[in-house]
Amino acid sequence: MKRFGSIFPFLESGRQSRQIGRLVANYEFVKALLQYSRFDEFVFSNSSLSNLATFADLTRTWGVPEDRLARVRFVGYAGLPAVLRAQSFHVFHLGGWGWFMPGLHYLRARYASNPWPITAVTHSLDGRDLVDHAVRLSVAGHAPYDAIFCTSRDGREALRRLLDGGAAIAGRAYRGHLEHLPLGIDDDLLDAVGDRAGCRARLGIPADAAVLLVLGRIAPFSKMDLAPLLRAFAREIVPQSPRPVVLLLAGGASPDHL
Repeated sequence: MKRFGSIFPFLESGRQSRQIGRLVANYEFVKALLQYSRFDEFVFSNSSLSNLATFADLTRTWGVPEDRLARVRFVGYAGLPAVLRAQSFHVFHLGGWGWFMPGLHYLRARYASNPWPITAVTHSLDGRDLVDHAVRLSVAGHAPYDAIFCTSRDGREALRRLLDGGAAIAGRAYRGHLEHLPLGIDDDLLDAVGDRAGCRARLGIPADAAVLLVLGRIAPFSKMDLAPLLRAFAREIVPQSPRPVVLLLAGGASPDHL
């Protein structure tokens, strides 16, 4: 049996917080996993039983066939060792590499009936805890069949350098792989026939205009400060463009950030 497992809370902060890239990506990942993957069974665990209950309720709203939902199990941390001893898994995957990946190595070593791979993903690298995470991951060591998926090549290189620093501190290196795996998009979000003219008309963009699309969480105190971008756009791009140019901003924002 091909069995998927995770100890990551893919529903991290409720519906209202799904403007942050990691939350959106992990939510859409697990939704697509249940709808399209070829796993025979799914086991989700985390430390919050209320989160697991909310997650279970949410999965029933995704239109996943009932026979697939019947193969989804939710297990609290207290019951996880018995499950790991009794059943084999194909993989344990995490929606983040820092907080859970080193500890999951310990759970595998102590309880697993088979040495399943541990995989995780990283979307961005920020915060004061990163060096600590890199050191803990280096101490854990992991195995050559473990991997962290990086959604950009630059992100992979940045994480490689971070792990090199962690290894220098720990005296031991992370032994898994760093793989480049770009983000995807749900086809249902796109115009069915690629109607560019219709899309421009909906957004009020002239047909002859060049469009620059900027995606991000617009919050100058923590993420994207628009001032440098707008200055460069006004001073460098608009004056030199041979045709009308439109700057299209898309992402989480509130009026006081603009």
